[in-house]
Amino acid sequence: MDAPIHFSADGLTADLIPISDLIVPVAVINIAARAAENADTSLTPDDIKAWEAKNGRLPDGCCVVMNSGWHKLVGDPRFTGNDKEKKNHTPGFHIEAAQFLIGERNVKGIGVDTLSLDTGLNSSGAFPVHYEWLGSGRWGIECLANLDAIPESGARLFLGIPKVKGATGGPTRAIALL
Repeated sequence: MDAPIHFSADGLTADLIPISDLIVPVAVINIAARAAENADTSLTPDDIKAWEAKNGRLPDGCCVVMNSGWHKLVGDPRFTGNDKEKKNHTPGFHIEAAQFLIGERNVKGIGVDTLSLDTGLNSSGAFPVHYEWLGSGRWGIECLANLDAIPESGARLFLGIPKVKGATGGPTRAIALL
């Protein structure tokens, strides 16, 4: 889990995130078919709007999770997304999706089943989603597993983060209850 301070000089540290912000509704947006064809794909505002057309408006205070299907690749060299030139190719959130969620919806966190909130192409140094999202005072969670077992809507996410003073994040036990 990345706490807001992970990419923001004045953001909350992991130990200061209120527990009420860590027990939230979860909205799972599946882009796995697209990610199977294009490792550089990202979750976009159109994906969010399509989810809402099917499930209703995102619940207030929720976590929006991208299911790219990459959680199934843990342990496989493809999970890191490195190509022959050591460039990273993994799905993530598009900066416009992060901006849409910040400006248009009441969302507490975003999550991915990959190594980064940003697409692999961006994680080579720019990290636009990290800066925008965490800089807005919200948290992010990476490397989520078993996303196919969680319904698109109706579940709650519980995040057990370490309460280490001043931590920018850390290993987190993520549990979804149906």
